[in-house]
Amino acid sequence: MEGGSAKELNRSFLSALRRVEKKTRLRAEWTSEDGTVQKYFDYVLKRTVKP
Repeated sequence: MEGGSAKELNRSFLSALRRVEKKTRLRAEWTSEDGTVQKYFDYVLKRTVKP
């Protein structure tokens, strides 16, 4: 997926999944072009790792 920010992508992806199944949980890692990795659990940012 591509988008403006990891937070925006995570939110839209989880919202889409929850429209289908309300009890969905999501653990996700989003990597930006500069190599920064953001880790999310549901809507909450848990960790940011810079290269």
